Order: sequence, then C-alpha cells, then structure tokens
Amino acid sequence: GASLDVPAGASTWLGPTTPFGAYFGSSQGKPYLNVGTGGTASVTTTYTFAEPTPAGAWGFALGDIDADSVTISATNASGNAVEVATWYQGVFNYCAVSPKPSSCPAGTHDDSPVWNGVDTLTGNGSDTSGAAGWFRPTQAIATLTFTFTKLSGFPIFQTWFAADEPAPTPSPSPTSSSASPSPTD
Repeated sequence: GASLDVPAGASTWLGPTTPFGAYFGSSQGKPYLNVGTGGTASVTTTYTFAEPTPAGAWGFALGDIDADSVTISATNASGNAVEVATWYQGVFNYCAVSPKPSSCPAGTHDDSPVWNGVDTLTGNGSDTSGAAGWFRPTQAIATLTFTFTKLSGFPIFQTWFAADEPAPTPSPSPTSSSASPSPTD
C-alpha cells in the first residue's frame, strides 16, 4: 500500500534561492511529508484543517513530481469544492539552485513538472531529482486533497507547508525624559 513518512529536512529541502524558499524562507532542517504509491496506481491524501485556513497567508510546495502527477482539490467550510487554478505560483527544480540539498545527485537538473492550468502538476515520466511546483491558496479552505498517480516505477512526492508570519505587534517603547518622577510628600 501507500507509504507516508516525515523526514527532518536535513538532506532534502527548499533553499532560499528557490521561489518557495525566497517567499517563505528556507525549509532546511524543517520536516516535510513524503507520500509514496507503494506500487499502487494512485493514492489520495486529504488534509482536514481544524478551522478554515486564512486566505492568501500560507502556501505549499509539491516536490519530486517526476514519474508521477498530483491533482489538487479543496473544499471550503461549507463542504463545497473550490477552484484551485489561481493558487499556482510556478514550477522549479530545487536541485538546480545554489545552495542545493545534499540529496541532489551531481549533474544538471533542468526537469520541472508541467501545470495543466486547472488542478494538476505532471512530471515528465522519468525518475529525476528536484522537480517541484508551489501554490498559495487564495480562499479559506477546510480540506486540501492531493491525488497522486504514478506514471512509472515506485514514485514518491514531497509536501511542504509554510505560512506567512504575522506582522509583529508594535510594542510601546519606553520614553525617556530629563526629569525623573519624584515621590510626593
């Protein structure tokens, strides 16, 4: 059957020079999810959020999209399907940048998946390294589903989640004055 593990992000990560890393910061040393088909034709993974996600304040990247495809779907708090086409931000290869993760083999990495303009990222069919795409949901969602379908071999795909950090709340800074308060009699 399908496989799921949570690597620590020590040897595979999205660096600061990837589009996702430039926006959200490097994922080096941060865990991500690895889902494999385990030889089956397709696997569906659904994330159900405790409360609807904030629109436009977070994103996700899907990596190792090479010998496989991933179709994205989502529902809102009412359980209705939402369009995901506008979430697409772009494709890249995290092994084609510097610094690159130690899991990337030597050589040139020019493979990237193709977005169909609606809901699916599709790899080229061969097992390569670093092919990825990233997304920023533009509406609040309650569920996020990835339907992962193998094209060849025993592929896996990686998922990273990241959120925009909220702006810091300004705190009053102490003011100084030349006269210090004196106790009254």
